[in-house]
Amino acid sequence: MEAKTVAAMNVTNASSMVVSTLKPFTTTEVVYQRFAIEPMDQTAVIGSRVTLPCRVLDQKGPIQWTKDDFGLGAVRNLTGYERYAMIGSDEEGNSLRAPNPLPVYQRASGTPAGLRDFSLHIYPVELEDDGTYQCQASPTNDGQPALRSRFAKLSVLVPPQKPKILQGDFLVTTEDRELVIECISSAGKPPAEAKLLSIVRMVHAGVTGWGRVDAHGKLLVVNLFILPEKTATGYPDTILNMLRNKAGRARLEISSPEGNQLRVYFCHSQPENAKCTL
Repeated sequence: MEAKTVAAMNVTNASSMVVSTLKPFTTTEVVYQRFAIEPMDQTAVIGSRVTLPCRVLDQKGPIQWTKDDFGLGAVRNLTGYERYAMIGSDEEGNSLRAPNPLPVYQRASGTPAGLRDFSLHIYPVELEDDGTYQCQASPTNDGQPALRSRFAKLSVLVPPQKPKILQGDFLVTTEDRELVIECISSAGKPPAEAKLLSIVRMVHAGVTGWGRVDAHGKLLVVNLFILPEKTATGYPDTILNMLRNKAGRARLEISSPEGNQLRVYFCHSQPENAKCTL
């Protein structure tokens, strides 16, 4: 609360002399703390850095951040959270700085003197940082209520790992016997997606497949069921199999009763054109 003092002059005339008396009185103008910038929803890849903005005009009460409604503390270095810090300066008129090794953020021209930065900086981002954040200002001694920003959702993304064919790099089967090829990948966050782009079949050559994510959402499993069966035109010449981002590689050797062998190489050139050819 700010007070303005105005001098009032009373003039009296006594014995031809002018006597002045100053009688101060005050008027009160309430200046409320308020947000200039509030945090918004963001996404960040694990291992990267992220800043949730929060700037306050005429800040009076202590500022703190909450994560999932749990307070992180009201000091800038956020003791106990070594990857977290509130960037900026507590001194009006100073440059707004982020902790090293971040660059210096200079104040923009025309920025109000009462603007202070309390943005939350997280580095490196980890999966446990996924959650809902809020910037808060505590109530003040002059009766101002607490200040609460909008909630901001931080979504942490985890890339899936390269798929792996469980049976190894070299597979052997016999004609007319079904072979199951199982490919797994860490599902990541959000879970990876598997898709069989196309399965080219020759007559009587059965190839089926499906993908699933385990109950915990941590493992992606793709199964191909191959029934090597020779036809008049030979073995199926192409099997297309795509797993988002990267594809596994294996070699399949098919033995016929006559002892002839054909090899199938599971390979990929581009993620959208992963293919297996004889």
